[in-house]
Amino acid sequence: PAYAGSKEQLSTVLLHRSQWVGFKGAPMTQTLAIHAPFRQRSVGLGLNIINDKIGPTSNLGILTAYAYRIRAGKGKLSFGLRGGAYNYAFNWNKIEYKDQAELTGMDAKTNHWIPVFDYGMRYNTNNFYVGFTMANINRPIIRVSNTADSLRFSSVLNRYVNVTAGY
Repeated sequence: PAYAGSKEQLSTVLLHRSQWVGFKGAPMTQTLAIHAPFRQRSVGLGLNIINDKIGPTSNLGILTAYAYRIRAGKGKLSFGLRGGAYNYAFNWNKIEYKDQAELTGMDAKTNHWIPVFDYGMRYNTNNFYVGFTMANINRPIIRVSNTADSLRFSSVLNRYVNVTAGY
């Protein structure tokens, strides 16, 4: 989140990645990221859209970022917040069941929206940067159940920290 606006101009990234091409249900990801500085370049705003598919699951994330930057020594110190939502979708018809009775009463598809919040800090100069992000601060829970109540599960997206540095 603290990276938003750090390029001092409008910046965009568009990514597509296909793995294990030719295999049924192979992972595929598309990402759009856009960010820019505002208000005499002390504020950065960003948008991330992430579409991720693997097998019977697909995840769509829509996230916005806000960063505030201050001068610190020879560089800039940035504090950032990111928030948004993910949609976790499951297509149960794409699973090959050993026992077809497991399909009884199940909806063909289920999906669940969850809110997510992240925090980050970053320090950079012209030739050095270091930063960290704490993701999933709110520890969102994905809950899935079908109308027949024969299937229920939940999963917590635990907090984790990413650390980056470069020269």
